[in-house]
Amino acid sequence: MSCGLDPADLGSSLMKGWPGKGGDITANVAWARRVAQACARDGGDVLRGMSTRTEARDIDSLRAALGEPKLSYWGVSYGTYVGAVYATMFPRRTDRVVLDSNDDPDHRRYSDVTPPRLRQRLPDGVGSRQASAGGRPPCRGGSAGA
Repeated sequence: MSCGLDPADLGSSLMKGWPGKGGDITANVAWARRVAQACARDGGDVLRGMSTRTEARDIDSLRAALGEPKLSYWGVSYGTYVGAVYATMFPRRTDRVVLDSNDDPDHRRYSDVTPPRLRQRLPDGVGSRQASAGGRPPCRGGSAGA
């Protein structure tokens, strides 16, 4: 999937999850808005189908394809949220779980920088949180490992 981002917005120096000098977040918010708007505009069917619950179902499909009765995983950052959602959706298919460096899954903390159209497409808030977090490339999946 491509959000059709302007090349100027792809520099790794822009993808930082910390404020500028004196705690200023103006540049971070402006970048996050541009990215969220581009993904809302250009994300297409793939973006509309992205959610944490969909990702958990995809992980369960991989588990089943491997013939494993249960999944053990180590989730880091966003992967902790994916892992928690997976364990909630599939408790009988979940074995050992390590959640490390968890993210805050509360999308309300990020909704002020996310266009309403994108929030509607990603109702669990994960995509909008990713697009606005600034700490990792937007519009990509999580990091739950098997």
